[in-house]
Amino acid sequence: SAYEVIKTKMDAGEYDEGVYDLSERVNPIVKMQSEEALEKNVLLQQAWQSCYSRNPEYEKTVTKCADFLEHFLRDKYEPSNMKPQIGKLIGNLKASPGKLRYKGETILANKETILLLLDNIAQFRGIHTAGTGKIPTKEEAEYILHTTIYIWNLHQM
Repeated sequence: SAYEVIKTKMDAGEYDEGVYDLSERVNPIVKMQSEEALEKNVLLQQAWQSCYSRNPEYEKTVTKCADFLEHFLRDKYEPSNMKPQIGKLIGNLKASPGKLRYKGETILANKETILLLLDNIAQFRGIHTAGTGKIPTKEEAEYILHTTIYIWNLHQM
């Protein structure tokens, strides 16, 4: 089967109604690498469910990832910023890449490279489609989801 049963409300009991749903099967290795991030972050759980549910909502996946990144990067690098915006945060970090701290940071000669993975994420948010934005495809939503999880994993030291 292309689908598996997953628990969608982690704090619910096994016999509660509406706790399980069908989800697209994901490669077990990819799923295993994502587990900790999903367990610890509600927005990432919601993004995953939006991306891999029976009725995927790719715009919602991207929005949840962008919301997660805005708060995650803000808390990590600009805690006094009360109105974080993903594009602005990435721009600020590109301007001061020396602030970036993550696993393997000494390996990359140019720390900005890690930020290039997230470049243009804002253009795929549904709220931007009236301007220069666009509706994400499955491939684009999966890229944003898994890159967001990768960025989170790199910051777990």
